[in-house]
Amino acid sequence: MRKQIIETLSKNYTKFLTSIDWNDIGYVETTKEIRSTYLTYAYLTMLKSTAASKKYKYATDYISLKAKEQIENRDFKDLRYEHMIPKKLYIQSVLESDAKMGILTVKRVYQLLDKYWYLATITKDEDKMLGKKLKSKMPDNWQQKDIFFRYEVVGLKEHLVKNEWLYANKL
Repeated sequence: MRKQIIETLSKNYTKFLTSIDWNDIGYVETTKEIRSTYLTYAYLTMLKSTAASKKYKYATDYISLKAKEQIENRDFKDLRYEHMIPKKLYIQSVLESDAKMGILTVKRVYQLLDKYWYLATITKDEDKMLGKKLKSKMPDNWQQKDIFFRYEVVGLKEHLVKNEWLYANKL
């Protein structure tokens, strides 16, 4: 299922980014919010048939044990939908730069999404553990491979498990 999701997102994101007139500064500025949220909304829209758009906190690759327990108890309060690798820094800005230079390809988008597009459902308290420093970036010594690195640094890695709901289509 993940491969299909990444393939579809790659095609759609490439089409979206290459349709932008990057020389029109006013237009680029007015699309800032749309560009920031495009991938997440595209992802959730793809999963509508599985009700993920209404229960988006289910639609993640990984889930913390505390978040899983909350959901099993029908307690959806204070759950967070988290990009395991900060999307803006490692996906969005890189691909927008490629689009501005006119070198963006579906293959390039697929490679970055496949490498960095991982989502997790965590609790509000677990989210606070990342702190301001790690909320929007990876640790300085990250080798750009381990998607769990931020969580390992703050002691959350061992609390994350593969989200059975997403991959078993149990949404």
